Amino acid sequence: MKFLQGLHAGLALIIEIVALISFGYFGASFFSQRWLQILGAIVTVGVIIIIWGAFFAPKATYPLPIAWMIIGKFLILMLPSYKWFQKGNTVYAGSWFVLILFHLFLLYIFRDNSIV
Repeated sequence: MKFLQGLHAGLALIIEIVALISFGYFGASFFSQRWLQILGAIVTVGVIIIIWGAFFAPKATYPLPIAWMIIGKFLILMLPSYKWFQKGNTVYAGSWFVLILFHLFLLYIFRDNSIV
């Protein structure tokens, strides 16, 4: 069981890193000038990090009950999937959707002694 929890922690880390990269790309895609793209990526990633740290991190400032945490994580982590779907990358979007559902299922299963 501890091994599966460790695997889930690694999966959560990878999901969060990929999501942050996707949010950075999303923030940069609004602008055509290079410096505005960089600023858009920094601001978008910064806002997501602040929201994540406040409500969804393991040691969040304002921790949520498990139901609200799962709903919030689902909404935030599905935004990259929506962006990929808009761009026509349905394989990425569908794979990300399944991966997020699996992650949230494991989060619910390990909710009592969660390290994620």
